Order: sequence, then C-alpha cells, then structure tokens
Amino acid sequence: MAREDFSYLGSGRMYMREFGSNDPLAWVGNSSSLNGSIEEDSIKKPDYTQPGGGTFNEVKRVNSAKFSLVADELDGPNLARVVFGSATAHAAATGKAENGLICNHGGLTPFEFPPSSITSVKTADDVTTYVEGMDYEVRPAGIIPLATGSMVDGDPHNVVYDHLGLNVVEALTSSAKEWEVFFEGYNEARSGKPVTVHLFRVKFGAAKNLQLIGSEYLVLESDGEMLKDLTKTGTGKSQYMKAVIV
Repeated sequence: MAREDFSYLGSGRMYMREFGSNDPLAWVGNSSSLNGSIEEDSIKKPDYTQPGGGTFNEVKRVNSAKFSLVADELDGPNLARVVFGSATAHAAATGKAENGLICNHGGLTPFEFPPSSITSVKTADDVTTYVEGMDYEVRPAGIIPLATGSMVDGDPHNVVYDHLGLNVVEALTSSAKEWEVFFEGYNEARSGKPVTVHLFRVKFGAAKNLQLIGSEYLVLESDGEMLKDLTKTGTGKSQYMKAVIV
C-alpha cells in the first residue's frame, strides 16, 4: 500500500481565552506565525569500557515546551494580552461631554476618546462658544488652541463631541495571564485538509516590540511556555497539547 504524502504548509486561525474561564474562544485575527519548540536536557554517561570514549548511556528530559505567536492586528484584546493589561470596549456615542479641560495655545488638548466630530467648545461657564478654525484646530485626539484665537491659556473649557466605537487598554495592571489556545489550521500541501492543535495552558510573555511608527506593518510578538493542565486526566492523555491531523 502506497504511503500518503503528509507534507505540511499551514495557515489558519488562532483562538484564545483565559485559562479556566468559560469565555468564548475568541479569534485573535490575522496571525502570521505560531511556532512551537521543545528544549531538552541531556544527561550522559561516558563510556569508560574502552579507549576513545563515547557515550555508554543517555537520558533526555524535556526542559520546557515553548510557543511563540505573532498577532498581526492591533485591537484591544491583542494589545492588552501583551502589555499585561485590560481592554474595555466602548460603543459609539454622541454628545459626550467633558468639562474642565485645560487648554494652552499651540499645545494638544487630548479628549478622553478621539472625536469623530465636535459639537461645541466653550468656556467653563458655557457662556462663550469658540469657533473651529478661528479659535482651535481639530486633531484626531482632540484640539489645539490657536494663538490667533480667543481661548485663554490655562483656563478650563467644556467640550461636547461624538466618538466611534473603540477599545481602551490599560497597560501593566496585572501579572502575566495563562491562556487556552486553539489553532484551527489548514494544510495547504494536502489540499487544505484540517489540522487542529489545542494548547491547554500557556503563559505568554510581554510584547517583544511595540512599533507605533514605522515603515512596515506592526506585529505583536510574544513568547510563551506550555504548562501542565491538571484537569486533563486519563491513560495516555496529554496534559499539555493535543493535535488532530487529517
């Protein structure tokens, strides 16, 4: 019987959720890399029975099983995961008011959320309304008061604006979390037959790089290590990883 060709060239989706939770396995978006590696320790007994040496016996033990991932999309959950933070989604809103913003000529006054449009910019007593282009310049993050305008440096101002749906990420608010990872893959070398890999418990590190300005697409790369999942029991059952190959 001829043996099948099991050459592999993979693509697919990666799903994650916090280990031990009942959260949905959420797709992390386009990912350009998911790589595993096993590091081992070797204990050797030299051969003393004859001249020339050699190895009489050897024991190999797994030191660690590592996985690195590269997420190619900068969304709230992806960023929060690699900066040990939290992500909070906010729906689009109209008429958001912020009071007491201190403005200075030529300097950015950032709003809490990037405005999609600005309804009004007023003095703190809401008596004087300022005019876009005459008193201030609209920026993606807020406004810049113009030196030729009538806004007073250091005075508080009230603003009302609309914003789009967004995520707010608060960084470095927790220690590294543990994740359940599921790879739903396709073997393109076998006409797209499925290959799935389930990593039961992985602890990922922080992002290796956070390139906010550059000439190439940003990627969020982090390294992780598989840990034993004590909830997996049974003879011959792994407590680390399961792969299914079609």
